[in-house]
Amino acid sequence: MNIRKALYIGITILLFAVIIYFLMINRAIIMEKIIHRPRLVLWIALLFSLSRILEGYKFQIASSPLGLRLSFSEIMAVAFCVPMYNVFMPYGGIVTNMAYLKKERDFSATNFLMVSTVKLLTATLVNCIAGIAVLWFVFFRRGEYFGRYFFAIYIMIAIMVFILFLLPRRGVAGSGRWHRILNSAIEAWDVLIRRRGLLYLMLILQGASLLLITYRYVLVFRLLSVDVTYMGMLAVIPATNLLNSFNIIPGNLGLRELVLSLSVRMLGFDLVKGALSSMVDRIILTVVTLIIGGYLHLRLGHKIVTQKARGSYDK
Repeated sequence: MNIRKALYIGITILLFAVIIYFLMINRAIIMEKIIHRPRLVLWIALLFSLSRILEGYKFQIASSPLGLRLSFSEIMAVAFCVPMYNVFMPYGGIVTNMAYLKKERDFSATNFLMVSTVKLLTATLVNCIAGIAVLWFVFFRRGEYFGRYFFAIYIMIAIMVFILFLLPRRGVAGSGRWHRILNSAIEAWDVLIRRRGLLYLMLILQGASLLLITYRYVLVFRLLSVDVTYMGMLAVIPATNLLNSFNIIPGNLGLRELVLSLSVRMLGFDLVKGALSSMVDRIILTVVTLIIGGYLHLRLGHKIVTQKARGSYDK
């Protein structure tokens, strides 16, 4: 075991231990809220499920110009199995999904990565634009500048995404393996970017997903008797969504809680309640993901590839 892997495992175990300890010392209030407000818990689970279903359909829409047609079960597997695998290892869901599509649908890893890139960029753009609009039109205009750092970050990231969409898409000369892979990636990227209607539809679905996710967080905080406003959450949730796009450690354990806690602290709420709300949200989401994702994994168990996608690049 190399030093990097050992350090990674050590940090993950440490963060897991800290979260477990934090949940144990607050278990009374958590159990009280969850047991006495089951309807709210069900609404949180439903909103999460709907947002994940939109993710599955976004993948289908983005991959359709490249000839991929998924069954309903496969779309649901993209929606729920991917986050389930991410619980156990960073990018586990992406690797498994890529290997499955390569083996069962002959969908190349290059095409898969381009589709994932387009999904990531459209999601990032929507999150940044939403954050900019809410901070500017709702808060800054009435003299509340709590999110000025987020505002600057949203603008910088949005500009970078626009630049990526506008970059020239030209192939590279050469006949080697990596030249073929790069040219295949550029060709797939060009096919996707030229479909303006497809991009607009993905932006709309991502916007709907953002609204669902924001309302879910509002309900999570209300579950713990923290009366946050919808627009206030809509200003800071894009930051947590941007972080969730990059699965640094399994499930971004601890990082999502930290960012969300600091975000709601800027809204004037207690840091501890922010962390507690985020952990309660994680518990509910993990249970839903394991139930639905586990069922779909068993249903497609004869097809799902559980090993790493080594050797699945274009030949």
